[in-house]
Amino acid sequence: MSHQPVEEARNAMAYDMKLLYRPLEMDEIRLVTIEAAQTTDRKETIRCSLRHYPFALPLSSEAVPRYDWGDYIALSYCWGWDARNPSCQINIDGHLCNVTESLEAALQTLRGAQTTTTIPVKFWVDALCINQSDSEEVKAEILRMRDIYGQAASVYVHLGAESEDSDLGFKFMYKTSKALSQSVESVVQELFNKRMSATDLEKKAYIAMLRLLNRPYWQRVWVLQEMAMSRGSLTVACGVSEMYLEDILPVSRFVSLNAESILILLGFAPEAVQLLGMSITLHCYTSMWATRGRKDRTLQRTALEPRAKYLDLRQPLLTLAQSAQATKPHDNVYGLLGIVPAPIRDEMSSYIDYNLPIATVFTAFSKAIITFTEDLDVIFAKSFAQTMAPSWATDWSLVIDRATFPHDWVFYNYDQFDGAYDDLQKVIESSSFYRADGGRKLKFSFIPSNSPDLLLLKCSGISIGEIDGLGLPLTTAPVPLTRTEPIQPNSTLNPYGDDQAVARALIHTLFGNPTWGDTVGAALFRIPWIAQRENPVDYFTSDGQLNLTKDDIERFTQLRARGWETALGNNFFMFEFWRRTMSQFRIGGKRFQDYFDTEVVDCSYPSVRIKLDVATVMGAHGSRCLITLDTGHFGLAPHHVERGDQVFVLQGSSLPLVLRPVGETGQFRVIGECFVDGYWNGEAFDGAERGGFEIEEVVLC
Repeated sequence: MSHQPVEEARNAMAYDMKLLYRPLEMDEIRLVTIEAAQTTDRKETIRCSLRHYPFALPLSSEAVPRYDWGDYIALSYCWGWDARNPSCQINIDGHLCNVTESLEAALQTLRGAQTTTTIPVKFWVDALCINQSDSEEVKAEILRMRDIYGQAASVYVHLGAESEDSDLGFKFMYKTSKALSQSVESVVQELFNKRMSATDLEKKAYIAMLRLLNRPYWQRVWVLQEMAMSRGSLTVACGVSEMYLEDILPVSRFVSLNAESILILLGFAPEAVQLLGMSITLHCYTSMWATRGRKDRTLQRTALEPRAKYLDLRQPLLTLAQSAQATKPHDNVYGLLGIVPAPIRDEMSSYIDYNLPIATVFTAFSKAIITFTEDLDVIFAKSFAQTMAPSWATDWSLVIDRATFPHDWVFYNYDQFDGAYDDLQKVIESSSFYRADGGRKLKFSFIPSNSPDLLLLKCSGISIGEIDGLGLPLTTAPVPLTRTEPIQPNSTLNPYGDDQAVARALIHTLFGNPTWGDTVGAALFRIPWIAQRENPVDYFTSDGQLNLTKDDIERFTQLRARGWETALGNNFFMFEFWRRTMSQFRIGGKRFQDYFDTEVVDCSYPSVRIKLDVATVMGAHGSRCLITLDTGHFGLAPHHVERGDQVFVLQGSSLPLVLRPVGETGQFRVIGECFVDGYWNGEAFDGAERGGFEIEEVVLC
């Protein structure tokens, strides 16, 4: 489907096309046939016809055409800048109809491609094949997207008209893809060697390729189901240049993993910085397609079984959806309905209405996921910046502002750290097997509140403590000096044991993983502390920058000489900012900085382990901060938690949740998920069975 289904666009097209439509029968589909050009002028007005065809199962799953009336290709494109006031015209059955510039460009490309085949092909184009002025038909077709794209002979992706050296970008992308298929290492090494000596043409080619990889098309939420449901290879075109999507994805991954070298090659040009900063979108799709086998199994399983795990939806589908964009926030949900399990889609069918309040749609979607999965973990999808109520539901229009727990091997590219630990993949994936509730079945109900627009969620859980001490969130220069003082814990309790056990618990917490460093020691605390200051404010300059003295520089020289050079790259200065701001935070009975080695000795860790440890800790701390509970337990919690917030383990939740009491109502507002070492494998509910904890009713508002 297109990616800007705004009401204005529908109305603009309705005036021109209302005479073209008659109602669709239940098993019918409208398709467009593009007539051949009568001249060699590519700008000649597009002429096409619009007809109804039977839409039953195809006669054949392989041979083309598969239907007795022929076959069809589904078009995937972006409506574009002129969606509200289409600026171009095409001829449909003798009627001049307004269409967007991007659709005209796509139809021109498709018309040109038809000259190379003798098989008449029809096309499904959402803006033309759906009566946009009929809200009931729009609703019905949204629910049929799974079938429309899934039964198409193929999906044709059009990125827009040729511009900004797109032809050069396609040629360079094809060349790079071919080279990557032969040897990834050689391409990476060639890039590294050319970082300081690239020609102007090579720089121009890289910029052109990055522009293609950041076309608006890739950022649209509707792309997810159009790609996911396609039955074969997807052709991606821009102007008249074409490539298979499968050949583009290795290039996207290469760009994502080698962004620093590309920036150096391009001299940190502002446009390059911006384009590479946006490359996460394409990286998301790379990850999605890398997990396509898992996605297929998930869709098949959820179609046959009454339940599915929330993680089957979270990674990568819901994570990708929150990384995408939609002009109308409703589409952050509607754009997924073709690829979510049928019970969720059926539950949402009565909420497909662009006139509904967006909070109503978002709440209904979260409710449908909880009901289907019998799991509360969808709460973890909410942005910490969310203001929408109820707090247990997710505002799906907000980009997720932190790395998700548990970590995902493919989505976060852990294979680039191969060799860091002998059991790395086992450690990463093990976190998805542990649950704070010990796998207890969720008992829940949705109840109305005094406010007609607010739905309450009633469940049960155990309070495991209150937040006591708060470290500082991850930050970069400049550091506000008023924020260099953490909130020190009052409690001196130690639930972990000796110094070794305390350090082990702290490693688990910093990485947000219950087994990290257990079989092979983590390198994090072995990275020597760079500087010793009597006053923690002296770690920074008066304007909040990192204070590097002559002694510090000499320390860096020593570290390089003893094999620690890897630690001084790869986000080291962000890491150094963070650990200096945390230096005086008392956790486990001593200062945070006291967990780090002070003596510079020869580095005995593989460089890839150091790189991984720093990257993972920094990733886990985005929008989070280290905390302690009044019980002495360590946690990694949302950065906006407050002392006195309560931490619960709820039935149906794989992680503890930080909850804040709402006055005297007996209700709680959800602040966010929290990793707590010591409460990741059912310990609280096991304790309740022994009489050590009390299970209580919890109402989330």
